[in-house]
Amino acid sequence: MTINGLLARLIFDKNPDREFYIEESSRSSGCIRILARTACQENQSNSRWPSCPTKVVRRDHEYWSITFGRLIGDWLRTTPANRDIRLRLLKKVHLRRDLAD
Repeated sequence: MTINGLLARLIFDKNPDREFYIEESSRSSGCIRILARTACQENQSNSRWPSCPTKVVRRDHEYWSITFGRLIGDWLRTTPANRDIRLRLLKKVHLRRDLAD
């Protein structure tokens, strides 16, 4: 990822008037994203993570909800009842890299 970051910075610096897009590398995704030149910052908190404006978070949440709804169905909603299912799925796929089933 460090090399990718350095390459992105080089491309940004050499092409200040162009947008930069990247295709998701997972097999099933097919998503193409635009990379922002600067981090989102709505407030100047002491957090080490940049924050994004609420409208950006809402727009992205809506996009991914629709996208995942098409890919795996609309069963994985953000509700307290599905919290355990979501946590188990995240641990299985992202922590253990278990893509079976």
